[in-house]
Amino acid sequence: MQSALAHIESLAPKDASFARALGGMSDLLAAVQEEYVGCAAEKEHYRQIAETPAREVMNVVADGMQNELIAVLNAIYARGMVTCSKKELMQRMADALGCPKIADYSGQLHKIKNTQKYEEIFDDLRSVAITERDKND
Repeated sequence: MQSALAHIESLAPKDASFARALGGMSDLLAAVQEEYVGCAAEKEHYRQIAETPAREVMNVVADGMQNELIAVLNAIYARGMVTCSKKELMQRMADALGCPKIADYSGQLHKIKNTQKYEEIFDDLRSVAITERDKND
């Protein structure tokens, strides 16, 4: 019966250490290549997201409530709750809510302030706040 190791050539000790070093380098290169392939796939994923056209933001403001919302946003600005300019606040909110009318706030805000509507809006909001508070008790 022949030995199972009979067909394996023996390496000189000096050659064996070099072979182990090459094997280790091979493992290291395989790990680097695997990481590179993963990064390339992640890059492709984010490239596709960046190239995908943004969906139109649907107007989430209730019909006929744009002017009331402008008044509320104005009060938020006047209260000092935001650090940007009023124009920037209104533009950002118009973009976020999908309601371009908010960005053109000046005329609507002037009309609301010159009528009793401005106070009515906040009286309504106060009653809603009281109702909501009482629900939690």
